[in-house]
Amino acid sequence: MKPKKKFTFSNHVMFVDGMPGCGKTLFSPFLGAYPQVELLTYAYEVERYCGLYYLNEIGLDAASTLINLSIDQITYHSMMCRETNFRPSDLSSVFKNPNKMRYFKRLFMKGDHAVTQRIKDEKPILNLTTHGLLAHSEPIFFALGDRATFVEIIRHPLYQIRQHYLNTKNLYIQDPRHLELTYQTGREVVPFFVKEYENEWINGNPMDKAILSMYYWGKQVDQLLSKNKTIKSQTIVIPFERFVLCPDSYLKSIESTLGVDRTNSVLKALKRQNVPRKRIADGISLPVYKRCGWTPPIDGTEKDELLVRSDEVRKKSTIKVFHLLQEMNEKYEEKHMKGIL
Repeated sequence: MKPKKKFTFSNHVMFVDGMPGCGKTLFSPFLGAYPQVELLTYAYEVERYCGLYYLNEIGLDAASTLINLSIDQITYHSMMCRETNFRPSDLSSVFKNPNKMRYFKRLFMKGDHAVTQRIKDEKPILNLTTHGLLAHSEPIFFALGDRATFVEIIRHPLYQIRQHYLNTKNLYIQDPRHLELTYQTGREVVPFFVKEYENEWINGNPMDKAILSMYYWGKQVDQLLSKNKTIKSQTIVIPFERFVLCPDSYLKSIESTLGVDRTNSVLKALKRQNVPRKRIADGISLPVYKRCGWTPPIDGTEKDELLVRSDEVRKKSTIKVFHLLQEMNEKYEEKHMKGIL
């Protein structure tokens, strides 16, 4: 038997994706300020279905059917405020969204069959935040077709490595809060995405693990976009550094793809994130950012900032793996940071 969902909603689905530390938490909130775009939602189930497909534990038909079920459920629940986040301090909270009254009104609207018609009429755009999913996203595009758009955030490796390191050191070791899909190999339990380099990952120290995950993820994304023109055409790649300094061209690309118009709410949301800014590292001091390794920029140039971060990593990694990081740094700077450094 072949799993299949016969009927699905037709609304657009936007995935704001990237590796930990890339700056997704800057993008998802301001994208949610567009009137047609829904509140930021984390799509953990979709990530797990793609992971199971990558591990060859389920087939493409099963993965895509589960994804369609999950996307339709998120859409349906969002339109009548089921499973909507009202926790004030969270980045995904209704209270952090400029369209917050929309969600309070939905609490008292008719549900069930009435919701289906509202979805058809309002055509909500889902705003799903995912973690390094593009490399394993084929089941998503198979399921959703041209309904899917990936806004893929990339960033200089040295600005991402602290959060990777903290994740590897604190979350992958004896912590039930770690909810990422894992699998067992021998006596070890490892994240699903290390399948192609599991021995290197197992034998590495926490900083080595962080570098390896970034290195192989980048290779997988490059291979996917080079071989699959459809996925490439539905992916908007945004270098974080260029966006925070001069966001307009990237905003126009997103608006054209999604069919949305810029509003004052969007501009205010960007201003709260200090965008545009004079320096890349001039982010805002939020507790969640500090917890993920954010520190104020040092006095000096952009190059000085990178040298400090590089020296920090060198002291915690092995020489062989540190060379991979240097390779990534040089590639990124050549492609995305000319005129900035």
